[in-house]
Amino acid sequence: MSQVGSSTSMLRNRSPRMRLTAEERVFGPSFYPRGRRALGSKYTWGLLASAILVVLSAGAIFLLGVNIVIEYRTIVPEDRSGMTRKAGYIVLSAMGIYALQTLNVWFYKKVRAAASRQPNYDRLPTEVESYEMSDRS
Repeated sequence: MSQVGSSTSMLRNRSPRMRLTAEERVFGPSFYPRGRRALGSKYTWGLLASAILVVLSAGAIFLLGVNIVIEYRTIVPEDRSGMTRKAGYIVLSAMGIYALQTLNVWFYKKVRAAASRQPNYDRLPTEVESYEMSDRS
């Protein structure tokens, strides 16, 4: 009876090992756990959200920059109230560009911190396997 139990436990212990790739057998678990890879083997939802945020904020920064140029080029020096208003729009647009850039940096740090919580390649496996390239001589 003890032999049957031990062989079953050995099979149970070996079955998850068989699903690992060669890289995971050498370096340990991957950087992102498999559960977080909902988009595929390489991409995560955090990466997709970060990419969309960068694209949208780049468009908004471009439009704010165009607004700065238009407001500056249409300033009439004789109209003090109009000049003050346009200068205010220029300052608000520059602050908007700074805020969007700060948002991008904050979100990137948040995604990076969430990704770095997982242990990555912290140990080599106990089993020794040969991964040498074949000699062509």
